[in-house]
Amino acid sequence: ARARDGDTRFRRRFAEAGLAAGRVAGAICNLVNPELVIVGGDMIVAGAVLVDAVRAGLAQTTIAAVRSDVRVVAATLGDRAELLGAIGLAIAEADISAVARVA
Repeated sequence: ARARDGDTRFRRRFAEAGLAAGRVAGAICNLVNPELVIVGGDMIVAGAVLVDAVRAGLAQTTIAAVRSDVRVVAATLGDRAELLGAIGLAIAEADISAVARVA
């Protein structure tokens, strides 16, 4: 919260962490070429300071073709992200025809 509110020292720390995370994410993006990188976790309280730094770090390490395809956004699901992701995966992987036969 202090970084988001303008505390220079905290902003600098979050920016450094975001830049490092973005560089690592950029290397991974070069391998898998995702459309979206979602920044979340406990540090997301820093808001745009962190997301912008991740975006900058990612830009330093990705190749041009990947860089133009990927968007970096802040997570919006909060504490329920893992649960909602697991539910979504279960639905996506479910054999709907088997469920229809049981019903």
